[in-house]
Amino acid sequence: SPTKTWTGVLGGVLGGTGTAAAIAGLRRSGSFFTKSLPPWTCTTWVALGLAVSVLALLGDLVESLVKRLARVKDSGSLFPGHGGCLDRMDSLLFSAPLYFWFVTAATATANN
Repeated sequence: SPTKTWTGVLGGVLGGTGTAAAIAGLRRSGSFFTKSLPPWTCTTWVALGLAVSVLALLGDLVESLVKRLARVKDSGSLFPGHGGCLDRMDSLLFSAPLYFWFVTAATATANN
């Protein structure tokens, strides 16, 4: 999308990575809210946060490219003014599969 900015990209990636680091810190401190999360290292959490953030951005860009190639502004009308349902979930296109496979692999490795 032409209105995307490098500041927005940086903010999104830093926000996702920072949130993952905060989760790692809370998990390490034994916070009640994070007891059910895996006991990964801070490096693992940050790497996952960075990867998910970058792939979320990629999903948004790919969805925008698909709409541009199809010459449509919105991917639907279910959510008026929001570009359609696909626009609400475009960041999950690549980040959700990565998260699933990462957690599956990390869990399998921890159980061996």
